Parts: sequence; structure tokens; C-alpha cells
Amino acid sequence: MTGLIIAAFVYALFTGGPVRWALTGPLLAEGQFYRLLSHMFAHLNLSHLWFNLAGLLALSPVVYSRFGKGWPAWSRYSLLYFGAGLAGAILFLAFHPTSDIPMLGASGAIFGLWGAASRVGPEPEPVPLWSRQVGLAVRGAVVSNLAIVGLLFVLTRTTGGGIGLAWEAHLGGFLAGLFLMPYLMQEAGVGLTAAAPTSDHP
Repeated sequence: MTGLIIAAFVYALFTGGPVRWALTGPLLAEGQFYRLLSHMFAHLNLSHLWFNLAGLLALSPVVYSRFGKGWPAWSRYSLLYFGAGLAGAILFLAFHPTSDIPMLGASGAIFGLWGAASRVGPEPEPVPLWSRQVGLAVRGAVVSNLAIVGLLFVLTRTTGGGIGLAWEAHLGGFLAGLFLMPYLMQEAGVGLTAAAPTSDHP
């Protein structure tokens, strides 16, 4: 996935820039449905790309380790990744159905990995939804968004730029990962039970 994102970033540099892959409600209404997928591979600049790749590389091993091996594991990972990315896009569009401000980046999918990773613990079963671990992950996601908003506010005030934060995509992706992960773990045969088999012998 990292290779695909980097390749897409380089390709976009020579084919009109990343914004042409971005997602908006009006463009989707015109029938440009490919943007529901393409926006996940488009990044505005190197710093945007770097932050997302750092999250991708940190979270993917935690999640992927619970999906088994081989092609089935990759299929479950892809379902989680793109499902979270789409959930983020849908929530963003729900808040901005007619806005021309483009959304781009893999952040929704990566927040989905974050939400999914919060359900991974030392036991085979998924970490309960109402657990301290999940609560800390939710708090971390909120704090990180607030920190990025503050940073973007400072940059906007000092440089006059107009870069925004699609927090709706982050929220949608995080919630998708949070709720999808237990089902994907069960499909992989993980988390069905942690109990040791019983025996009639002493």
C-alpha cells in the first residue's frame, strides 16, 4: 500500500497535480465516482504524504497480524483500509454535499487503521468497545485532530494559505475501523474464543 501511495504521488506530479484526483460533492454528482477511490492516493505535498505514510507504516503491522497470512489476510486488510476510507468520504460529503473545497489524502483510511488497532490486545478476542484501551485511542485521535487544527490555524495566519482539515473523514474512518475490526478478525479465525479446550482427563 505504501508503494501504491508513493507511486500515485509521483504520477500526480507529472499529470496535473493531486487536486485532479480529489473528492467534492459537485464532482461526484457529475458522475466522477472514481474520485471516491482516487482521493485516497492523492496528497497535497511531501509533508502531507509523510505524515500519512508514517501512520500507515506504524499501524498496519498491528492490524495485519490479526488477519492470518497470504491472500486472505491481504483481502481483509484491503477491505478495512478502503472501507474506512469510503466511510470517511461519506461522512465528509454528508457535511459538505455542495462544497467545492476538495478533499484528498489517505487520512480517513489511516484513521480507520487506528480505530482497528485499538481493538487489538494481548488476548485473541477483540478488545471490548467500552475498554480503557479503546478510550485512550479515542482520546488520542481527538487530541491529534485538535493539534493539527491548531497547527493549520497558525500556518494560515502566518502564510495566508487556506489548507483545511477534513476531520469528518478522520472521524468516519476511525469509527469504521473501530466497528469493522472484530468482524474481520473473526473471518480470519481470530478472536472466536480464547478459552482452552476442556478435557475429562486430570
